[in-house]
Amino acid sequence: MLINTGVRGSVAPFKAHVEAFKSGDAYDPNRFVDPQGYQDKILSYEKIF
Repeated sequence: MLINTGVRGSVAPFKAHVEAFKSGDAYDPNRFVDPQGYQDKILSYEKIF
């Protein structure tokens, strides 16, 4: 079985992390939570389906 995975270098995911977290910030489990973005994505997939 041949598995083809694309790998590309991109700093975009890391940049988002760096902008959201500064050294010394307190722990916050909701730091990357986006409830509205999640609902929007689910609705877009429901329309396609």
